[in-house]
Amino acid sequence: MDLVYIGIFIMALSFALIVAFIVKTLISVNKTMKSMDGTVDSLVTKMNGITKESEHLINKSNYLAEDLNHKIDSTNALFESLQNVGDSVDNLNHGLNKASDNFTYHTNKHNDSIIKAVRWGEAITNMYAKWKQPDKPMKKHQYNH
Repeated sequence: MDLVYIGIFIMALSFALIVAFIVKTLISVNKTMKSMDGTVDSLVTKMNGITKESEHLINKSNYLAEDLNHKIDSTNALFESLQNVGDSVDNLNHGLNKASDNFTYHTNKHNDSIIKAVRWGEAITNMYAKWKQPDKPMKKHQYNH
């Protein structure tokens, strides 16, 4: 029976060693969990700060985007006015070009008649001037026809 007691003693000793190692492991796990708890608390605090900063930046970005859209909308009227001025200038240039072309066409079409009318006008003016001064003899003028 002594062997049975020795076997029971060895089993009790083994059980005590296993319990000691389990206790040591659990103490280590407890320390690790406390450290992780502190880390997680710190992380939560930092994330709350980052969240507040992010919300502030998003609000500021939205404000700037709205301000930019408002300013762009207010300049649209200016660009529309400039477009209208450009269209008006274009229409004026088109009208002037058409009038100039029309004048050139009619001038070229009646060029000979105009030249003849100017020569007849000169001749009549010269004759009238000489008629007013009867005491001077008439000079001969040559006209190119």
